[in-house]
Amino acid sequence: MRALPFQVGVLSVLLALPTTPALAIPTDNTYTVRPGDTLSSIAAHTLGDGQRWREIWSLNPNIRTPQQLHVGVQLKLPSVQPTLQQPSVALSSPSRPQQTGAALLMAQDLQRSGHLDRIRTDYRLLDTRAPSARQRIQAVHPGPDALYLELPPLSPAIGALYGLFKPTQGGTGKDSLKLMRVGTATSVPPLSGHSRLRVIDHQPLSLQGLYVLPLNKQPALDIQYPPAPVNARILSALYEQAGGYLLLLDQGQQAGIRPGHLLSYHKPTAVQTAPASTTQTGGWILILDSGRETSLALVLQARQVPAVNDLVR
Repeated sequence: MRALPFQVGVLSVLLALPTTPALAIPTDNTYTVRPGDTLSSIAAHTLGDGQRWREIWSLNPNIRTPQQLHVGVQLKLPSVQPTLQQPSVALSSPSRPQQTGAALLMAQDLQRSGHLDRIRTDYRLLDTRAPSARQRIQAVHPGPDALYLELPPLSPAIGALYGLFKPTQGGTGKDSLKLMRVGTATSVPPLSGHSRLRVIDHQPLSLQGLYVLPLNKQPALDIQYPPAPVNARILSALYEQAGGYLLLLDQGQQAGIRPGHLLSYHKPTAVQTAPASTTQTGGWILILDSGRETSLALVLQARQVPAVNDLVR
């Protein structure tokens, strides 16, 4: 069973926000970690520039803290020749000029590696008006071999997997909740008219009242730039997560935002003072899930730390 999400320290937050403007195109080059290696020393040894450690980080989503850089781990390496800087974006443009760029390449690589699937399993955007919002744990019963959960009536196949989710801090939007998975359970035969789940694993916290959602395999994201302009703001940020920075946006499907859309974020002051209609992006994000009026996004590339009220285009 894969480890559940965990919170990490300030150092991993710095690792999670690459500040260089460009990422290298993935290649088949690999490097096996040796004793004493750091991302900077590996970049200096293999690429000739220790400052290019962020490019190695971007191609290896399994590495989020120095403690994960174990001896023997194989790392993907970028090409020796660095790529050119991502250009500024025209905020008034109805679409991106080309379906290319470092952010798109990184998103595609994260999808191929399975990293996006893992994040989408562990983090959900829940419409509070949907029937699934009423599926919460009503009682917890210790059993001889495990904990058993009592829920409102479901109709699951015996053995179906469910995730146990809690709302994240500051994760409330318009008619939506940003949820984080803290446990896993499997359905067992009902008892006295109540659906029951057997807990497989969970974090050390109270299970009472947690949301229960099926862990069905989700279709792959159709990664692309949106076909029409988007105007949104960041409502909240979930920084210290193993999968990276997660953001809640104040716009969703009603505004044309769909899972798989690549968007850029900008500091309000930068937009106000930018000449003409262009400004340098603060970074790039990928929409993981979208509700009617909110969206959940993953930060792919950042020149500036994303913050509440930053503009999203």
